[in-house]
Amino acid sequence: MNTEELKSFNRLQALRCFAVFIIFYSVSQIFNLGIQSVLLGLFALVGVVRAGNLIKSKTSLRQLVLNVLALSAATYFLPSIFSSLLKSLSLVPQESLSGVVLADTALVLGITLISTFTSTLLFWRFRGHLTIESMALLVLAISLVSGHRNYQLDAPKELSQIAWRLGVEPHNFFIGLGVLLSVFFGVFLVQASSRPIVGQPSRTTNIGKLAKWTRFVMPLLLFGLLVGYASYVSSKYSDNLSRASEGVGEGSDEGKSPLGFHSAVGKTKQPAALLRFDGDYKSNPWSPMLYIREGALSEFNGKEMVVASRDYDSDVPRISPGMPFLAIEKEITPTREEVSYSIFMLAKHRAAIAIDYPKSIRPIRNPDPNRFSASYQAVSIAPSIKLESLSGEEFGDPAWGSEVRSHYLHAPGDSESAPALPSSLAAPALDLNREDLRYRALSNEITQGVLSPFEKTSAIINYLSKNSIYTRSPGHQATDGGDPVAPYLFAEEKRGYCVHFAHAAVYLLRLAGIPARIGTGYLTDLSFAKDGHVLLSMGDRHAWPEVYINGLGWSVFDIQPAKAENEIVHPPDEKLLEELMSKLDELGELTPPLPFDATPSMSSFGDQIIDRLSDKRIYLRLLIILVAFFFFTKLYLRAGYLLTNDPRKRAIRGYVSVASKFTDLGEARQFGETKKEYLERLKNSGQLQTSALSVACDLACYSSQQILVSCKTISTLVNESALKGNLFKRLTSRLLSFLSPLSLLRWGRW
Repeated sequence: MNTEELKSFNRLQALRCFAVFIIFYSVSQIFNLGIQSVLLGLFALVGVVRAGNLIKSKTSLRQLVLNVLALSAATYFLPSIFSSLLKSLSLVPQESLSGVVLADTALVLGITLISTFTSTLLFWRFRGHLTIESMALLVLAISLVSGHRNYQLDAPKELSQIAWRLGVEPHNFFIGLGVLLSVFFGVFLVQASSRPIVGQPSRTTNIGKLAKWTRFVMPLLLFGLLVGYASYVSSKYSDNLSRASEGVGEGSDEGKSPLGFHSAVGKTKQPAALLRFDGDYKSNPWSPMLYIREGALSEFNGKEMVVASRDYDSDVPRISPGMPFLAIEKEITPTREEVSYSIFMLAKHRAAIAIDYPKSIRPIRNPDPNRFSASYQAVSIAPSIKLESLSGEEFGDPAWGSEVRSHYLHAPGDSESAPALPSSLAAPALDLNREDLRYRALSNEITQGVLSPFEKTSAIINYLSKNSIYTRSPGHQATDGGDPVAPYLFAEEKRGYCVHFAHAAVYLLRLAGIPARIGTGYLTDLSFAKDGHVLLSMGDRHAWPEVYINGLGWSVFDIQPAKAENEIVHPPDEKLLEELMSKLDELGELTPPLPFDATPSMSSFGDQIIDRLSDKRIYLRLLIILVAFFFFTKLYLRAGYLLTNDPRKRAIRGYVSVASKFTDLGEARQFGETKKEYLERLKNSGQLQTSALSVACDLACYSSQQILVSCKTISTLVNESALKGNLFKRLTSRLLSFLSPLSLLRWGRW
């Protein structure tokens, strides 16, 4: 190998050693091979280094093959021979499994050594092996991280645990890991594609000028696209993280809905929050289930339910986690009781979550800012009586005015009198407001002959529960009028998920005269609680219908579909729950009360960095800075000779100006070629029309003689070189030359 080939060899060997150690270390961690991960990685390194040394020493192919066979035989026979020897010498009992364990360990280490040794030999002797190796690594990488698909960011558990320990959102960790791996293997593939192959003559490829330009520019563009796409995916996931399950997002702004009708992607187990009861809540009417409200949708905008203004739904705090809240004192009736609990946020939320009617919310000391994004204690006035016992109560609040009452009764088609239409019509029957009249027809049909509000509510809920099929992929689109609920409700098979069920229930209830709204938040199973601690996951997000009962307030009347497609109960991660419980203070020390006009507490430094990186504007600023730096640097290369009146400096900068122009179009100075020889070569090839500049540059760079050429003359020579050069006669060539980064990559090697 010559000097350049040896440098390339050592560089690629270093990259291979790094990659091989990381790969085998990760495989050992994820698949739990029963061997120290560092030991497995070191054996992998030995294989790479040993094969590289044999290649550098010009070992023949026959000797290399014998090395591989000897290693294979040693791996296969030596462990069992050694185990038998230990037993024959009575160093270990005959019934002991230590010999078997030792043999298995040696076998795994031997296979690791052979695989890396053989792969490295093939890498340096056969050019096509790079493709095979790349495909194998791609399959391995996909198989290792494929468990996190469909928002299952708790898998593979080893990677998600690393993310949680670092205090980084798992999706950002996966995206960042993907970018780093793509960049690393991209660099490796580019370097390896032109590697020297042992036993073959060195290849000298003469690529065209445009190919030279694209060879450097395209990787930069691809890297920029990769980072941009990763940023886009991260921002979209952050916006729609909680829609991964049940189509329910976070509390949205006024006039908008956090619900999605298209599909509920998956039952992700990504931790969302840890709830700790400070006392018992034995009278929970939904036991063992518990509804934890985050927001409410009570305004019908003509197409769907959205967040109403602050004039309505005053029981919803509408504050960020970490902010204090004190509700207007609500009388505790026999139907409600105080429930005290603490919530420790694991995922970032825009709105605080609480059980039913929160009476007060105040921050408490965060036991681990790297793990919990916010922590607070809440006291709620929660129901303590079964809803069936309130069947005779009035529905709605007598204190409501006509405007408030109409707000909670507004639904599709409520402006028309009950039409004589069958609800089974296939096509929508629209009123003057283009609202579907089939809702009213179906509501009348279900509640026909039913008098009390409670019985009407039960009839509608039972109808939807009996006839609905729960599926995360309903497969229907909105109507021509933009109604996303009608395709579910008026289909022969009512396929949908909680978003569809809640909307349909609220519409039918309102048209039956029952004040109703949609509650959003979490539905969790207390059967999986441990010592009063409940781990909420993003898969617990839910939307449900609520009706207002006088004396009790907004109460849950949820749909229980009779059928469900491919729905499996996923218990929470018990080890993670125990780990989080160990981080909590036994008493949950309270922070001093904050004034109600105070801003939320500052997040940790790491969270601030993540928030800053999540801001798309910072990438725009960085892009502007990089473009400005590139522009002014290229401008200095091209016109830097005009900034000095020293003939020697102007001659050198004049040469740099000309050399950078030709370098950007693929005509760079070759290895071992002097500046004068470079300019003379350009002149002889017809690219440069004058050699006077080469004389001035030669004197300036290599001679102490006084330069007699004036600064003005040097400027004239530079301009002539630019104007008369064949590569610069076209405007597109000059533009490409200025935009090319090749001259920047050769900085200092003019």
